[in-house]
Amino acid sequence: MTHPVSLSAATFTRLQALAVPLVDTIETVINRALDALEATSAEPAKTPNMGAELFNPAGPPSLSYTTVKSAMLEGKRLPPAATYWNTLMYACIRAAAAKGKTAQEIVDLLLVPSVVGKKEEGGFRFIEEAGLSVQGQDANAAWRAIHRLATAVGLSVDVTFIWQQNPKATSPGKLGAFSL
Repeated sequence: MTHPVSLSAATFTRLQALAVPLVDTIETVINRALDALEATSAEPAKTPNMGAELFNPAGPPSLSYTTVKSAMLEGKRLPPAATYWNTLMYACIRAAAAKGKTAQEIVDLLLVPSVVGKKEEGGFRFIEEAGLSVQGQDANAAWRAIHRLATAVGLSVDVTFIWQQNPKATSPGKLGAFSL
């Protein structure tokens, strides 16, 4: 559904200044601004989990058919565009590197296919800040890697997720959360 909106000339000029020519639309510029605003919101770490059942992060239910609703790492909310199981795993890898873990130490901790150095074929993604490449995972494997790495390195992680309305989901429509 679309809604017509009137903008003043001054507001339109401000939006144009933030746009990438021949790429952005008014909507993409507004969404990028909203993402930045949401990413800087200073809410307490427990806020994302409100209204969700808190599960044991070490013994999670099946996360198949889940969608991450919010994620916080070290007290900072990940932007909505980064609220996926794999992007949270990549953020944890970056945070572990920032805490001084070497690429080899991180690879040794991860429970998923990963290699020191750059590899971008076969579903691998290079995490430059950590100097390693890791293969994308399903929700269950990504969470196990997040949990193991965060626990070993001492990272705080808060995730709220919802099971999709799918008969194969563990609890269709139910909100869940983990807190480390």
